[in-house]
Formats: sequence, C-alpha cells, structure tokens
Amino acid sequence: MADQDDRLLTVEGQIHALTRAWLCLAAQMEMRGELEPEKLEASLLGARWPQAEFDHSAQQTMAHLVCQLVAARASRQRRGQLPAHQV
Repeated sequence: MADQDDRLLTVEGQIHALTRAWLCLAAQMEMRGELEPEKLEASLLGARWPQAEFDHSAQQTMAHLVCQLVAARASRQRRGQLPAHQV
C-alpha cells in the first residue's frame, strides 16, 4: 500500500508542477499580448471528455485554472503590470 501512496503523491506533485508551469506560461504570454484571455477561458471552460470517467473532475480543474488566471490578471492590474492595450 505504501508504494501506491508514494506513486499517488508523485503524480499529485507532477500535476501541481505542470499546473504552475502552465499558469506562469499563460501569464507571460498574456502580459506580452500574445493571447486573448477571453478566448483561452472560453476554450478551457468548453473542454469536455465525454467518454472518460474523469470528465467531471477535469471540468472542475479547468474551471479552477480559469479562476487562477482571472485572479492573477486582477492582481497584475492592481499592480499596474498589464500591457496598455489590456487596461
């Protein structure tokens, strides 16, 4: 059982690391004006895996990512770190 717990913790850590890296990449691209936040958010919220058992969990994760992006954008806006065309 300990081996399975270790593997689960490893996968969980990998998921968190990939999520953080993806959020940083998206924020950098947004700050450089290389992506349109609304289109990205719509795409994330519209993602579906209809035949997969994890569809509901994946949709919740996508919604969480969108919330994180929105919060980061609001924080940058408060600090005056958004490009002029996004203010």
